[in-house]
Amino acid sequence: MAALIRRIRRRLRDDTGAITAETLIVMPILALMIFAVVQFALWGIALIGARAAADAAARDGAAYGATSTDAYQSASTRLHAIAGRLITDPHVQVDTTATTVTVVIHGRCPLLPLPVTWSATTQRERFTSP
Repeated sequence: MAALIRRIRRRLRDDTGAITAETLIVMPILALMIFAVVQFALWGIALIGARAAADAAARDGAAYGATSTDAYQSASTRLHAIAGRLITDPHVQVDTTATTVTVVIHGRCPLLPLPVTWSATTQRERFTSP
């Protein structure tokens, strides 16, 4: 009986396989953290693309003689060129008044359903009498 107890104690003190068990616990958590960092970086790049497209389209739509169609085409073209596949199902909304142009871009990131939304408003160029 004493020999059995000694063998069990030796086995319990033995650290063989401890690294494998720790790795099995840590690696999935590390992989999830890396995945999350990459997804949030892609979301940030998509936001930057939406911002750049909305700002440029608002400037293009505010030019003298420009129409809301010009702003819409500018936003769609720039959004596709800048953000590409980073924004799925993009929607461009252009609202024009006599004095302002507002461009709103909505979409989502591909893997994580994070919303991508940006709005830009500028004053229209116009001639006024002194």
